[in-house]
Amino acid sequence: MAYVHVENLRVRIGTGSSPIHAVRGVTLKIDRGEIHGLAGESGSGKSMTCLTLLGLVPQTAEVAADRLEFDGIDLLRADWRTIRGARIAMIPQDPAAALNPVYRIRYQMDRVLGAHTRLRRRERVARAIRLLEDVGLPDPQRVMALYPHQMSGGMQQRALIAMALGAGADLLIADEATTALDVTVQAQLLSLLSALRARYGLTIIFITHDLALLSNFCDRTSVMQHGRIVEHGAVDALFRTPRHPYTRALLAAIPGQYSRGMRIPTGAEAAGPGPAGGTDAA
Repeated sequence: MAYVHVENLRVRIGTGSSPIHAVRGVTLKIDRGEIHGLAGESGSGKSMTCLTLLGLVPQTAEVAADRLEFDGIDLLRADWRTIRGARIAMIPQDPAAALNPVYRIRYQMDRVLGAHTRLRRRERVARAIRLLEDVGLPDPQRVMALYPHQMSGGMQQRALIAMALGAGADLLIADEATTALDVTVQAQLLSLLSALRARYGLTIIFITHDLALLSNFCDRTSVMQHGRIVEHGAVDALFRTPRHPYTRALLAAIPGQYSRGMRIPTGAEAAGPGPAGGTDAA
């Protein structure tokens, strides 16, 4: 049985004459312990697909699916208090916006641990220190005394990962988690996530528009366009023999394979107009 099993997922936003069809019949199977890439341009439906796994779609959204399951739990009828944070967590694109700027890291980690565990105060402090060590932050006691603005983007992202692990999540959704980081820190974060997958038995969904990041990180990848999955498979096969024109266009847009003065194509050139029946996600 797949750990994450989605069949024919549809998400429509808005009730007017021109609703946004953000997700159009997505089918997705992810095994336990897998790192699964979800790639595509902005607006292709990647984040909205994963937000349904957290029950965090907009209030005006209508969600329908033949199957929407996580670890055998029907998410269409789930008690989100037992799932969100406790079993499934998201690492956002902008860590600075996700952390509260007026509270120290110590307080924010304690709130998370207090909400999802029955540890006593002293035990929560010890757990927070271990978690910060696990995500590679040196001198964790000093880090706990910092405000978010006193930390680099990479440190903020590691603190958020520590909070997700502290809550006990075993499915981690990384939503463009490396976008705001420089190339060196990106590589460090990907290495960290791989190590944490092995240590904690995590399953990871890695959302990105940058296919170059997927090549040495993900086990399998699904490519999304206009709210649909147009191609999926093992990463090495996808890079070696892409079948869909949109996947080939995305791969052709990866920088580094062109000389100065050459024109770099974009994935949008293969996208064409959105499908009939409503507006695409912006």
